[in-house]
Amino acid sequence: MNTTPFRRFLLLAGLMASIPAWSASQIYIPHVPAPGGGFGAELILENQTTNEQTAWLRVWTAKGTLLSEFHADLDPQEIRVVKAETWNETGEAGYLTMEQSHQITAGLAYLHGPEQERVAFQPAITEPARVWRFYTGDWSRVVDAMVIVGNLCNTLEIRARQFDAEGSPIGDDPLTFSVEPGNKFTYVMGNDFENIPGGFIEFAANQSVYAMGLRASRDNLSLIAANQAIAVSDDLAARQQLSQARIRWNGTGTNLDYSFRLEKSCFCAIFDVEIAVRNGRIATVTNRLDEDPFPDERLHELFTIDQLFDLVEKTLAEAPDDYRFEYDQTSGFPTGITIDPLICGVDDAKYYGVSEFRALRTTED
Repeated sequence: MNTTPFRRFLLLAGLMASIPAWSASQIYIPHVPAPGGGFGAELILENQTTNEQTAWLRVWTAKGTLLSEFHADLDPQEIRVVKAETWNETGEAGYLTMEQSHQITAGLAYLHGPEQERVAFQPAITEPARVWRFYTGDWSRVVDAMVIVGNLCNTLEIRARQFDAEGSPIGDDPLTFSVEPGNKFTYVMGNDFENIPGGFIEFAANQSVYAMGLRASRDNLSLIAANQAIAVSDDLAARQQLSQARIRWNGTGTNLDYSFRLEKSCFCAIFDVEIAVRNGRIATVTNRLDEDPFPDERLHELFTIDQLFDLVEKTLAEAPDDYRFEYDQTSGFPTGITIDPLICGVDDAKYYGVSEFRALRTTED
């Protein structure tokens, strides 16, 4: 088996709305239940540190339209329960996003029944995907399946394990199976796992995947519920993040005079430089790899922050096979740009990293 560490499965199958693709700068809190379906939801936020923390969140429709933004100031080690009616007033919410944080955990508690009791908890998808099993009727009449589409280049290694309603694993070892490149595989969970209402099946994979969860009736093979396929990269979400980051950057007041460290990693000519920008243009370049001046013939490879934003926009227009963009949460400037034109290509990926940013006094000061 591939020894690559298992990553989160970028989907969650259930009876709720679908979610968008993974983005490196934020985490997704998926599957806000639709009104009238018998389920409610509460947003659970936990500050795991001994310092005050702020969670910055956005609420989206299932199709990726921004509905609202809000934040929650959390005391040290506070667990905050935020009722859905405070952030889903219209009932249109499909999912939430939160700025990536290693200090705050987040997820949805699902409520069900006349008393709206908590029946399950879904963590944000920085964790492996969990398929919750609410059905209390005759499970032999239900088909509970996962449709998994193989990567074009590499074999997918899938790991599945069942947990009871208390979150304890059932059995000693997880079940594992593979999906060959370019193939589509339908995994029927009922063939290997019994139905335990309130329990769940956890899925993990050795790489990001396309997948769809579905639940259907054996009586007439009618579809009861399904989730749309989830792409590794989502242009709409990436464009929204780019626009929001640019707004933050343009509002800093430091977007004309500043310095920063810019690193390029690739199977080509790398660099590591400190760039000083004056009045929006590159003024000086300091080579950090050695004591030699940075070559004049390579100056065209360098970027200002505004030009890095242009690079992100150009990348989205060219639609490479895979990309990742990360932004500074406060000032908005890109901190990481990964571009892989062809997933199956060799030595064609590039990475740009930005660090050590500082504002400079203007020449008029």
